[in-house]
Amino acid sequence: MHKHATFIHQTLATIMKKSILFLIILIIILQVAHAQEIIEFTDNITVETLEQNNKQRTRNGNWKVTYPGVNRYELGKYVNNNREGKWISYYSNNKIWKIDTYKNGDFQGEFKQYNEKGYLVIKGQYFKGRKAGEWQYYFKVGTLSDIGKYVDGKKQGKWVSYFPNNQSLSKEPRKIIYFKNGKKDGEYISFYANGSVQEKKKYTNDYPVGASYLFHKNGKKSKTIFYDEKGKQIASKNFYESGVLKEKRIFDSIQRVISIETFYATKGLERIKKISYEENNKISKVLEYHKNGELKTKGTQINDKQEGLWESYHKNKELKSKISYVAGKIDGDYKTFYSNGQIEYNGTFARGRKMGKWTLYGGRDYTIIETGHYNEKGKIGQWKYFAKKKHLFKIENYKNGNLDGEYIEYDSYNKGVIRAKGKYVKNKKDGPWIFYDDTGKIIERKRYSMGSFISDK
Repeated sequence: MHKHATFIHQTLATIMKKSILFLIILIIILQVAHAQEIIEFTDNITVETLEQNNKQRTRNGNWKVTYPGVNRYELGKYVNNNREGKWISYYSNNKIWKIDTYKNGDFQGEFKQYNEKGYLVIKGQYFKGRKAGEWQYYFKVGTLSDIGKYVDGKKQGKWVSYFPNNQSLSKEPRKIIYFKNGKKDGEYISFYANGSVQEKKKYTNDYPVGASYLFHKNGKKSKTIFYDEKGKQIASKNFYESGVLKEKRIFDSIQRVISIETFYATKGLERIKKISYEENNKISKVLEYHKNGELKTKGTQINDKQEGLWESYHKNKELKSKISYVAGKIDGDYKTFYSNGQIEYNGTFARGRKMGKWTLYGGRDYTIIETGHYNEKGKIGQWKYFAKKKHLFKIENYKNGNLDGEYIEYDSYNKGVIRAKGKYVKNKKDGPWIFYDDTGKIIERKRYSMGSFISDK
């Protein structure tokens, strides 16, 4: 009895092993069959090049058409000069490139296309020479890329696109589009890899219409675009990741920007800047704002370059600066002011360079802090600097932007008391220098030669 049971157990084990082996072989066969179909032709095959195949002649039976230069060829059958049934095209490595199905010379029936690694990349059907029914498109690694239907050769209804392999975390589609007679018509929606919505809009007759919404990955709106019935953009809004409005744009009939407004990243919609365009977008009026809503800067641009008088203001509405521009360069009077209205800088520019007399004011009494002259190469002549209580603090001499000539430094608190005296040549100390204490007594002497210390005498 025990031996009989053992025999039955061994027999069942052998059957199980053979069944598993059979299933493995079957799976392999099915996988190969899915990737590469095999169609046999008889030995009686007529061979011609693609160029020869394009010439008029009567053909019947099995044929092989070669593609010179790319080492590809196709095999199929002619009936009364028309391709009939399945035609198989091959790569140079003899792997199937595509399978076409014909009826009376027209595409009719199944179509498949593979890449050189054997992966299916396109699968669909033809009816009377036109795409029909469901079509599937695949990435080069064999995962589904797009799927949808054709009617009479045109996309129709819902089409779905997917992320490449392993990119989508939730296996959600990448985008969904609706078609009517080959044109986008209806809802369009796209997704991030995490499944959250990236963009939503509507199409009519292949044109986007109405409002289109784009989103940040956190689900907040990133942009809204408004279209007219012909698909032209008429306005847009951009948003910070918090969902707060960042920018507004308005477009004219030929989609040129005619107005731009930017906003601070707060919920109060405080404007940063507004730009209004006119005269074929060559001229723009610019307004900038402080966070408290008060005007910060105003001026005009021509061809995106500052032009004419520009004025800026402090938060308390007091004038901050008056600057003139020509073709984007400061040109003419230049004045800046403190928030109490007192003048800060007063000078002149010529084509972007400081020229003539310049004066800086400051201190509690807003008196002169420094004053001197510029030419096209920089500071020139004598420059004077003042400390507190209007005391002369320093005298420098310049030549073409370089320190050159006598240099005197005074005590900041003891009016008229010299603390250092010497000479510069091309920005370098040169000759004897004398240093004094706060009473005016000499405490040190040094001698330099073009910036190099020579001696203490």
